Amino acid sequence: MSDPRKIYIGNLDPRRSSEYQLLRLTRPFGDIARLELVCGVDGAGRRVPRGYAFVTFKESSEAAAAIRGLNGATLNGKSLSVSRAKSTSSGSLEVTPRKLTLEESRKELKRSGEESEETKQKKIRALEAKLMAIDSKKDEFKLALPSTSCPPSSSSTVKVPSPKKSS
Repeated sequence: MSDPRKIYIGNLDPRRSSEYQLLRLTRPFGDIARLELVCGVDGAGRRVPRGYAFVTFKESSEAAAAIRGLNGATLNGKSLSVSRAKSTSSGSLEVTPRKLTLEESRKELKRSGEESEETKQKKIRALEAKLMAIDSKKDEFKLALPSTSCPPSSSSTVKVPSPKKSS
């Protein structure tokens, strides 16, 4: 049997919704015993909200008031879907993730690998450009030496050729 104090809040903006926003949104309806912003992990190992949350109030009447007050409300430009949380026969909360076919899974895995490979290639190109810029200026090694004819505070710049490579 599901806990009458626990509510489901869906259609959250995964990029902009936070635990703090959810606390501010639900706290006016009563004392909160627990808040769970459901997250996954992206390819880089970062925690990413999945777009829904569960909030458990201390009293079932508070949960009912939150459902009435928040269902259809707008947060971060999205209309919220708020209802009692449903439990599965095992007692855990029902979460229905999108199931991918084997082919879709392969495409997702390949796509995430390509993105990181693309990022690596951009970094490599940037480093190569820096090395080429340094390499093109290797003949312009500047050495600052104090001049005997000038006051001690000034210096003259002397162009020193780079050493020749011996064959």
